Amino acid sequence: MKSEIQKKIEESEYRKYLSKFDKYTGLWKLDDAKWVKNRNETWEAIKERELKEYPKTPKSEIGQKERFYLRAKPRKTDRELYVYQRITLSPFEGVEDIREIFFNEHVSQRRNLHEQLLTYASRMYRAVPNEFHRVELISEALYCSEFLAMKEEMGYDKRLDFVVTRPRDFIIKFAWEATQFLKISKLDNIHDLKSRNNQHWSGNERSYVEVSIEYFLGNLEYLIRNANGSKSDSINELAINGIKELCSEIENYSPDFDAHNRDAFVESARTKILGHDLISDIRES
Repeated sequence: MKSEIQKKIEESEYRKYLSKFDKYTGLWKLDDAKWVKNRNETWEAIKERELKEYPKTPKSEIGQKERFYLRAKPRKTDRELYVYQRITLSPFEGVEDIREIFFNEHVSQRRNLHEQLLTYASRMYRAVPNEFHRVELISEALYCSEFLAMKEEMGYDKRLDFVVTRPRDFIIKFAWEATQFLKISKLDNIHDLKSRNNQHWSGNERSYVEVSIEYFLGNLEYLIRNANGSKSDSINELAINGIKELCSEIENYSPDFDAHNRDAFVESARTKILGHDLISDIRES
């Protein structure tokens, strides 16, 4: 039996958790039957793929995300979702709300949020391409020129450090993600991913790389032109090899089936990525 003190502490912690997103609960249009129906159908598609690929996922973990996604009403026994999960699971309609949450995070936690958010949202919504506008909204909010290589003062010594994904890390992640995005245009690769990794792809999924080419190139320009010479702020072999592999995939893109959004990405990438002077220098190095 829990003591009264324990119950009061748990209640207090629960209220603190609710207060972190209380002002956004109006985004859940629970009195709109059509909205609720669409929300339920979207969640079922997300859950179906997640359980196919990760069948051992505890029901409690699925339930926690489901309760937040559908009603923004966690149970007292639910663990607190990470901020990047709450943003992804929320039906935000504007960039300012997302930015407000970002800046409400302690300065020391912002980079972790930024590192996780776009990838997590893209992977969750790949099961429902019609919901890709959620990923676009996140990209517009936090992965744009205003946030490029953003730094703020941290610690007792007020040193400047990144509060967004480090430029080199974003370059590596983008190059890998874009390469995989192009590889699923081949049926053999789709079958291989299913047999080896239990990943279920139709080939028509969307990816955050579609809406972050400029951010990728901006990070590359920053890294090469403004690097201070430290190992963490310099382009490395992993980044260079990733860029070269991506460029090869773009050049040799020959899909087994049509996918309009991926085709559009390749068309844009051939101009913006392959045509960029810094990319040309890297490929010739």
